[in-house]
Amino acid sequence: MQHANMALIVIAESPPDFERWFAQERLPAQPAADSLGRAGQDVFVSAGCATCHTVRGTLAGGRAGPDLTHFASRRTIAAGTLSSDRENLTAWIANPQVIKPGNLMPSVPLDAEQLRAVVRYLETLK
Repeated sequence: MQHANMALIVIAESPPDFERWFAQERLPAQPAADSLGRAGQDVFVSAGCATCHTVRGTLAGGRAGPDLTHFASRRTIAAGTLSSDRENLTAWIANPQVIKPGNLMPSVPLDAEQLRAVVRYLETLK
């Protein structure tokens, strides 16, 4: 139902710049440096996000949803529907169906602190 609303950004790079980017993309995620980010990683795994999403270098190995290893380097979220900022990310995680009805991401019941921690964790994935 939402394929018509998917958007992509295409960036043309020189071959050397592309090779540097591609090498970076193959690296695993770096551990969160702050306590809120580390708590968010724990929630990400325990709340079931890791069942659908991969974050290379962590216990998150799901294949149903997008690989989030370098999530914070993205300009948009929700297949180009929203700019990638804290407010939009929080809204998307809290209730993805309000933003893109019919998408395959389920609503995960998180309390406010868990949601804040998961958002922080995702912000660390550069």
